[in-house]
Amino acid sequence: MKLVRVTSKNEALWSQYIESKNKSLFFHTIEWKNVVEKVYGFKPLYFMAVDSNKVVGVLPAFFTDSTLFGRKIMTTPFNFYSGPIYESQLACHVLLRNLNQIGKLLKVRYIEYKNLEKISTVSCQKLNISDNSHYLISELEISNSDYRQLYGKRLRKNIRTLERKFDKHNFSFNQIKEINGLIDFYDIMVRSLRIKHNMIPQPFRLFEELFNINKNNLFTRLYGAYDSNSNLIGGVFCLFFRNQATYAWGTSDLNYSKFSPSTLLIDNLINICSKEGFRKLDFGVTSPVHDSLLNFKASWGCKTTKLPYICKLIKDKNLPSMDYHTSFTNIRKPYEILPDSLIKYLSPILVKHLT
Repeated sequence: MKLVRVTSKNEALWSQYIESKNKSLFFHTIEWKNVVEKVYGFKPLYFMAVDSNKVVGVLPAFFTDSTLFGRKIMTTPFNFYSGPIYESQLACHVLLRNLNQIGKLLKVRYIEYKNLEKISTVSCQKLNISDNSHYLISELEISNSDYRQLYGKRLRKNIRTLERKFDKHNFSFNQIKEINGLIDFYDIMVRSLRIKHNMIPQPFRLFEELFNINKNNLFTRLYGAYDSNSNLIGGVFCLFFRNQATYAWGTSDLNYSKFSPSTLLIDNLINICSKEGFRKLDFGVTSPVHDSLLNFKASWGCKTTKLPYICKLIKDKNLPSMDYHTSFTNIRKPYEILPDSLIKYLSPILVKHLT
């Protein structure tokens, strides 16, 4: 068994392999790698395990060098996950061992593996990889044609009430296909994150690059809610790969909060997934201390499980404990009073250093 680093010359082999695997995600694709590399400048460390000229495993990762947090390697940056896919425990072990050796050469603090499934305990012990089970994954299995039966009774009642309000005020839903609609969506997101959460959003270029991905089994969509004057009041940005959908980002205009456009947008998204044969909708990773968000996801019928999250300590002595929901709350407070234009300017500069 040998290891082959992914380049532009052999990336088709990677794509063929992950497209044949049920567990592969949008975040395993070469297109995702290219977007992350282009937007943030992170160095991709993508390796394939090859045996008898056949790919038997893959492991995506990125090297980051943050002013705030130093050098790290992670399988997927930010609030997403991917991890290795493999045919055997041997292939998995070889891939992880290789990345650990690279981590030592690059003198990183640690390597963060956010995986699809739990890695063999034996491999973790041999490679001295520590369990850092912290985050939770929420997924909705869309197995019923009457998709609203998946929801909690209270939520179903609330949606019917909201639908009547929408109809009464001549509000509507549409897919956003033009760049101007994406810009409007981003403007609402910047304002909402600033006021509600004192947070800086991902840079606009990330959404712009993803917005342009459109292949048969790999594409993105942005759905919007509109008022009677055709003004955008909310949107959901979704990623699709094979038969899986990911609810990646959502936002709504705070001036329309009494109409809860985000709730109806999610309901609309689930309806679309049901009609188009997407049998799983990933609601993303959640911090276990974010009770309100976990309860919100549970109300849609999501099944919540622990993210198989492990770390290989290289220079650090202790496991990382930063929680995206509670970190830097004091530093983030001034964000609320910053003008949106300044936040948009700062986002590409700051976000890549917050990994």
